[in-house]
Amino acid sequence: MSSKILTLHDASALADARIPSSSPWASVHKIVAAVGLLGLLACAYGAMNDPTRFAYSYLFAFVVVLSVALGALFFVLIQHLTGSGWSVTVRRCAEVMMGGLPVFLVLVIPILVSVPRLYPWAGAQREVEPTQAGAFGNSMDEGEREPLALAASNRGISRDLDIARSTEEAQVLEGRRPFMNRSFFTLRALAYLGIWAMTAWRLLSWSTRQDKDRTLAGTKAAQRLAPKAMAAFAVTLALASFDWLMSLEPLWYSTIFGVYIFAGCAVAGVAFLILLLRLLQGTGYLQEAVTIEHYHDLGKLLFGWLSFWSYIAFVQFFLIWYANVPEEVSFFHRRWTDNLGTWKPVSLALVVLHFAVPFWVLLSRNAKRHPLVLGLAATLIVVLHAMDIYWLVLPHVGPFAPEWIDVACLVGIGGVYGAAVLWALQGRSLVCIGDPRLDRALVSESG
Repeated sequence: MSSKILTLHDASALADARIPSSSPWASVHKIVAAVGLLGLLACAYGAMNDPTRFAYSYLFAFVVVLSVALGALFFVLIQHLTGSGWSVTVRRCAEVMMGGLPVFLVLVIPILVSVPRLYPWAGAQREVEPTQAGAFGNSMDEGEREPLALAASNRGISRDLDIARSTEEAQVLEGRRPFMNRSFFTLRALAYLGIWAMTAWRLLSWSTRQDKDRTLAGTKAAQRLAPKAMAAFAVTLALASFDWLMSLEPLWYSTIFGVYIFAGCAVAGVAFLILLLRLLQGTGYLQEAVTIEHYHDLGKLLFGWLSFWSYIAFVQFFLIWYANVPEEVSFFHRRWTDNLGTWKPVSLALVVLHFAVPFWVLLSRNAKRHPLVLGLAATLIVVLHAMDIYWLVLPHVGPFAPEWIDVACLVGIGGVYGAAVLWALQGRSLVCIGDPRLDRALVSESG
C-alpha cells in the first residue's frame, strides 16, 4: 500500500478554498430563502384554514430540520473532544450546518403559539370526533364519514381529550403541572435553542478566526468548551425530546426516548453532511481536500449511528411489548392497530427502509468507498428520518392521511434553515485551513 501526503505547501489551492462571488453558489442562498418564504406563506394559509392540522405539521417539520442541525453540532463537538485530525477538511461543512441553529429561535414561535392545540396538558380543546377534516382530509362527505366514525368507535379509538377526562389520569396530569405548563414550556424551549445556538456560533467563530490568525487559540478554546458543551447538549436534547414529542401523549413515558431522538439526530447529521460534501464536490469544490478515505470514514460513522438508532428503537419496542403496561403500550397501539390501522404500513416501512436496506448496503466496504452509492444511502436515510419524525407526531391527529400542509411546512422551515447554512458558507473557507491538524487530514491512502 502506498500513501500520498498532501501538505499545506503542496496544497496552496486550499488557501483560496472559498466560494467566489462569480459562482452560482454565491447567490443560491437567496433562491433557497425565497423558496422558504413561499413555503412559510403557504403555512400561514394552512394555519388560517385548519390551525390544529397546521400545528402538528409544523412541529413535524421543525423537529426534522432541527435534528439535522443538532446532528452537525454533535459531530463537531465529537471532533473537538477527541482531537480528531481526519475530519478537519470536512468539519467546516458541519460547522456551517450547525451555524444555522440561531434561526430556530424565530422558527419556534408558531409552536409556542400552538401549545394549547398540540399538548393535552396545556388544555387543548380539540374535536373528539375522529373524522374531523384534519384526520381524514377535506374531500370526505358525510356518507363516508359515518361508517369510519362507527368503525373507529367499534375499535375503541379514544382521543387525548377523552383520556384526560379520567379522574385518575387527570390527577396525574395535575401533579405534573409545575413542570408541564405553558410558561415553563416556553422558557425551556428558548433555553434549549439558545444554548445550542450559542455553542454553535462560538465554535464556528473560533474556527473561522483561526483561518486568519493560524494560532492554536481557536483549537484550545474549542477543546476546553467541548466537554461542558457535550454535557449540556445531552441534557437539553433529552429534555427537549420529552417536551416537544413525548408530551404529545402526556401519560405515556419512556426513559430511553431521549436516546432514541439523539440517535436520530446523529444519523441525520452525518447523512446530510455526506450529501452537502457530494454536492460541493459535484460542482468542483473540495476536490483535493475530501478524498475517498473521508467518505469511507463518514460511511462508517453513518453505519454505526444507524445501527445504534436501530438498536435503541428495538430495545424501546421490546421492553414495552414485554412489560405490557397499558400506559406504555398506548404508544405502539396508536401506531399499529389504532387509527383504523393506517399507520401499520408506515411502521413496517420504517423497519425495512430506515434500517434493513441501508444497513445491508452500508455493511459493504465498497459501498462506503463509492461516493454515488454512499450518497444514495444517505438520501434514503434522510428521507426515512423525516418519515420517522412524521410517525412520531402525526398519529396524534388521526389516521395516516398526508396533506399539502406537511410539505409546505417542510419546505418553509427547510428553506429558511438551508438559506442560513448557504449564507454561512459565503466568505468562509470550505476547509479549516488554520487548524494545526490539517496535514493529517490531507493524507490519503491508495493502492
